[in-house]
Amino acid sequence: MDLEEALSELGFADSPNYLRVPRLRFGDARSYAFRKAISTCALKGAYFVAGNSPTKSPVVLVTEADSVEEAAGVHQRIWNQNLAPLLLVNTPKELRLYHAYRPPDRGSGPQAALIAIADTVESISRTLRVAHAKSIDSGDLWANATVRSDPTRRVDTKLLKNLDGLVKLMTEHGVHATIAYSLIGKLLFIKYLRDRDILSNRKLFEFGLDEASSIGARLEMPKFAHLVDETEKWLGGHVFPLPLSAIPESLLKMVTASLNGHDVSDGQLGLDFSLFDFSHIPIETLSSVYQKLLHSTDAGRELGAYYTPATLIEFVLDEVQDLCPLDRSTTVFDPSCGSGAFLVFAYRRFIEEQLRKTRSTNISPKELRTILTTRVFGVDTDSGACSVARLSLLLTMLDYVDPPDLVSTPRFRLPDLGEGNVVQADFFDPKPSADSPVLRTFDWVVGNPPWFQTNGEEGANSDSHALTWIRANAARKPVASNQLAEAFSWKALDNIADNGAFGLVIPAISLFKSNPRFLQELSRAVRLSTISNFSAFAGLLFEGASTAAATLVGSAKSPRATDEVLLFNPLPINQPGTVDRSGNRALPSSIVINRSEIKRIPNSEVSLGNSTRWKALVFGSMRDARLLESLESRLPTFGDWLESKKLVMMEGPQLRSERSKDRLLAVPKLKGAMEFSLEELRGAGRWHSVPPAALRPIPNSRAFLRVRGGVSPLAICQPPHVIVSAALTFAVFSEEFFVVPPRQIGIAGDDVASLRLAALFLSSSWVRYHQFFASPQGGVRGGRTTLKALRQLPCPLGRLSAGDQKKWLDLHQLRRDLGRGAEDDSEINDFVFDALKLDALSRTLIEEFIAVYMPLSYGTGEAVAGRTPTRDELKVYAETLSTMLSAHQGGGLGVCDVEVSLADSYGLTTIRIADRAKPRVHVDYDARLPQLTIFESKPDDPQWAYLDRNLLVTSENERIFFKPLQFLWWTRSQAIADAERLVIESVGGEFDESAQRLQ
Repeated sequence: MDLEEALSELGFADSPNYLRVPRLRFGDARSYAFRKAISTCALKGAYFVAGNSPTKSPVVLVTEADSVEEAAGVHQRIWNQNLAPLLLVNTPKELRLYHAYRPPDRGSGPQAALIAIADTVESISRTLRVAHAKSIDSGDLWANATVRSDPTRRVDTKLLKNLDGLVKLMTEHGVHATIAYSLIGKLLFIKYLRDRDILSNRKLFEFGLDEASSIGARLEMPKFAHLVDETEKWLGGHVFPLPLSAIPESLLKMVTASLNGHDVSDGQLGLDFSLFDFSHIPIETLSSVYQKLLHSTDAGRELGAYYTPATLIEFVLDEVQDLCPLDRSTTVFDPSCGSGAFLVFAYRRFIEEQLRKTRSTNISPKELRTILTTRVFGVDTDSGACSVARLSLLLTMLDYVDPPDLVSTPRFRLPDLGEGNVVQADFFDPKPSADSPVLRTFDWVVGNPPWFQTNGEEGANSDSHALTWIRANAARKPVASNQLAEAFSWKALDNIADNGAFGLVIPAISLFKSNPRFLQELSRAVRLSTISNFSAFAGLLFEGASTAAATLVGSAKSPRATDEVLLFNPLPINQPGTVDRSGNRALPSSIVINRSEIKRIPNSEVSLGNSTRWKALVFGSMRDARLLESLESRLPTFGDWLESKKLVMMEGPQLRSERSKDRLLAVPKLKGAMEFSLEELRGAGRWHSVPPAALRPIPNSRAFLRVRGGVSPLAICQPPHVIVSAALTFAVFSEEFFVVPPRQIGIAGDDVASLRLAALFLSSSWVRYHQFFASPQGGVRGGRTTLKALRQLPCPLGRLSAGDQKKWLDLHQLRRDLGRGAEDDSEINDFVFDALKLDALSRTLIEEFIAVYMPLSYGTGEAVAGRTPTRDELKVYAETLSTMLSAHQGGGLGVCDVEVSLADSYGLTTIRIADRAKPRVHVDYDARLPQLTIFESKPDDPQWAYLDRNLLVTSENERIFFKPLQFLWWTRSQAIADAERLVIESVGGEFDESAQRLQ
């Protein structure tokens, strides 16, 4: 098939997002991988999304092959590169579309990797429609189930799963798991060198060895040991120390044979290592596997080592490079380098930038060594991680050497990176060695420091120096709860050059702690450029870790009064390929910076703003901040009301077993008493009375309390009382004695009516809404509220009339009689909203935040927020938008038409500004959209689905919003925000607050 005709039919030929081979050779972070694909897979071009990003993401690779069999080989090599989700292979007779994140199809089973085939140019637009340029640009591509990226099938995950299978095989033969992981790490290292021809036949001969006896079919233990010694001596690093005497030679042969593609488990474990081609697997992928192997060992588990995914590394480096542009002298430092992922990615950027400037594909080994030894630096306390980092950097260097075995350049010596570049050291050691990078300053300071809370105890991960530093700097550089990542963030500032920049990954909770001094003082000390909150990506970015991440990017310069900070709060639902229509999630291949998710705020909001307002700006909007501030200023707090009613509120007591090491206090009355069990209520809706199954007897062996905690928490276990879940999923009044579980909240006292009012009030959406912003963990770690945040809750209960109180109590009795009800109870909400004196706009803001936006912040709810809006919902959106625009006074805006039209997967809102006696609202669900030409005539921004999910295009007499058909863009809250944006961008100034009334 003629490739050019095929590209034209696909819409690739004239698209600015399709880059042909000459433009793929230079200037991109993936240029090395592209050059590899050009030479081994006949790569012809790549189609990108987010083309304005330095690390724009390839979506479709276009290659050629002489036969169907060769096309399958191309797919296997591209799968090993882990470069893009889709692959088009043009053969003489047909065009084949593969899923490039799925492994090669084997056997006669379903063809999971091969998506479609077109055998004529005319059939392309029908058969390969999913890969058409319009499908990619609009985002329709990701709605197709065949394109769904299953992370378990990608090369790194598949490889690690196979390696775990080998460990299982070895442990069944009596080898300790730690030794098994070390052996696999060692063998994987040798295999990688061998496949990439770094450990070539010439090199083996130089070592006095041959393949068969040292690593092949006739392997002999002494020769394997000699190979390991010579290789590590040559490359200057010892990875995964291993007592070979603990491994039988027969087992070593079996594992080696498996890695070489022979299934030694008789197919029982499915260990098909023939899928993997280490000549194509990037060193970055191997580093991730090594970090996971380190984590699998005892030491790795103790250190809490988690590999930072390439997606996040590239995002941070993009931001840092934007702040401190890369040139031929740029240096980089990672104060907690681990296996060297940040350093490897930065080093490759340095090399690619030099190649781009010289317009060459060659760079001498001497230049490569100079770049590495003079510009790349890191420290880490773990010797194994440092060894992997050094080797990863050396192997990255050898990627650019041809041939890579260096036999042709016998006088060239690889650098010893342990002497000043990647040093095993404690970043907080007050007396670092003379060659330590800690004593220098750098242009880029980047990394993902440890996230655990230090106590300074001695051990494998001793951090006593860090604790000493934290205590000595507590006044000027505060760290909350001895969080090591925060301490690293402070101390790393000393290593930034005057015009340099930093980019650090920290726990997201550090942005929202009840004691906000870390972020506030940091914003007063440095010039923060970008704060990115990845709370919604918890469980996606770091495999096996649910902790949410954030990034801080800035410079060491002193902040100015006029400085602004960019807030980036991305949602997986807005990242291409991350969430499908059923809500299934996968790690994106890159993070697209979407303009609709960016807010620009004054630095003073970070350094001076209160924590509730700050969180409202991050997760919500200025409208949320104003609503919260208004209610907090005019209402007493829940804590004040409790005090006025002589009610106490505490967390539940912590029962202890008699065998506990704590100092214990025996409480005889607890023997045989009832304890509340949360497990019975999880996911069961909102309870209003205690179900019998939730109470279970306390065994005599657990009738103890800690002496330190005392008996005071038992006060909230006495009836009458209310138990409130920390997640605010229920608030139940009870007249029975039971022990409130730890971390859950109890309210008790003699005033039964007030307790019942509190139970109803705490079951409302308003409470969940306020506590999301007021509690440190709102939006992070499941959103557990705190006593402090609950006491600060604005509360109208003290202002209820006697008649209103009776209505509340009657409603509460109805709910108690039912036992449980809907999570969001509209009747309870109406009672609370009326008591708060909220207008319709504020009610809408709260209800839709709880129903749509809050679940997205926790990394759930994509199925609801991403569904297609109904016709009625589209009409409500249009009517709300029309009402808000027509109600605006002054500024030159008259009454506006609002027309919602849909075609294919485009949602189009047309706002016509015209003076009319009555506004016209029209919804055409099946329009053909002649207005679409306005959008299509703007070639500078064709990928609005990625770059601005709420694109506003302005012409002389109308304004057009382009929106994807996802419900979150068609809510009433979004209509209000769109109206505000239209007014401000059309006539300037602020939206008239007096006009913000919905009927």
